[in-house]
Amino acid sequence: VIMKFLVVFASCVLAVSAGVTEMSAGSMSSSNKELEEKLYNSILTGDYDSAVRQSLEYENQGKGSIIQNVVNNLIIDGSRNTMEYCYKLWVGNGQHIVRKYFPYNFRLIMAGNFVKLIYRNY
Repeated sequence: VIMKFLVVFASCVLAVSAGVTEMSAGSMSSSNKELEEKLYNSILTGDYDSAVRQSLEYENQGKGSIIQNVVNNLIIDGSRNTMEYCYKLWVGNGQHIVRKYFPYNFRLIMAGNFVKLIYRNY
């Protein structure tokens, strides 16, 4: 009887701790979504100084996934501000961010390599 109680008690503790983990992960993801929106909007409005500061801060906090998601969204949305943001990061002590989170073509351009851009409308 005591052994059965211990097994049930241990199962309850695991279930509760899993629920707490899910709740904190859910609130963290909504917090990250807000940070993503803030960075994305800074870039869209051309507030590159703020975008660079935010990016450096997120990278220092280990929240690089925010930067990665924003860069992906900018590219998917076809935002013309993506290259300007990349350039501002490059000259604003964020070269490591460009190397880590931007596609290879952006890194080539920022490093000063010759790149031939071809637009194909399929």
